Amino acid sequence: MYKILIADDEEIIGTCLEKMIDWKKIGTEVIGVALDGEEALEIFREKMPDIVILDINMPFINGIELAGIIHKERPDTKVIMLTA
Repeated sequence: MYKILIADDEEIIGTCLEKMIDWKKIGTEVIGVALDGEEALEIFREKMPDIVILDINMPFINGIELAGIIHKERPDTKVIMLTA
């Protein structure tokens, strides 16, 4: 089962992504929802997700910077960028 981390500073978007998709049906599980880039990096390092869904504009560390850190630390992790 693939592990997914969702990071978006708009709490409703992160919650909707987590709740509205039947992740188990597609062989995945959400291992965390972060509200900013620092929290996302902490969860990433602790739980090592296979897929990270990132908002581009987040406080502390933006999604583009975080994608770069993720790529350096674990190049096999897939990153999906989104913005509203």
